[in-house]
Amino acid sequence: MRIRGLKAAETHATAAFESEALSYLDSLYRTSMRLTRNPADAEDLVQETYLKAFRAADRFEPGTNLRAWLFTILHNTARNRARDHARDSVTIDSETVERAADTLSGFNAGAGPVEYQTGLDKLLNEDVHLVVAAGMRAHRRIAAMVRRRKMRPIERYMKPTCASR
Repeated sequence: MRIRGLKAAETHATAAFESEALSYLDSLYRTSMRLTRNPADAEDLVQETYLKAFRAADRFEPGTNLRAWLFTILHNTARNRARDHARDSVTIDSETVERAADTLSGFNAGAGPVEYQTGLDKLLNEDVHLVVAAGMRAHRRIAAMVRRRKMRPIERYMKPTCASR
């Protein structure tokens, strides 16, 4: 008989924990949207937060701040996901690599400055496109700076020669 009373008290405490934890769903979702900037990722983050919270419900001390505990789980999970995402490997399309090699092989030793600059601009634009398409955040800023910079032909850097003097 005592065991039944103990289980009933635990069930009541668990139900109270669940109802209070679920009352913070909207604010957790808003915060996860701010962190991820993607609705699907935000939903996944909230779901993982609740999964971790419900698994560790027995370690939660009643009377303490449940909201702060849930937000701590949310922020730690988001931080761990970002760290794991940064470690993901970058996949490179072999066709693009071959195209870049073909562009480089098109340069010949006798090419003039204009042909060289045209080939270099073409290769640079392909590289910038690859960096942005790969989604590497660290390189997006660099790619944007390269795109903003106006590449001048090499002729402008060369001293003009006077043929009639």
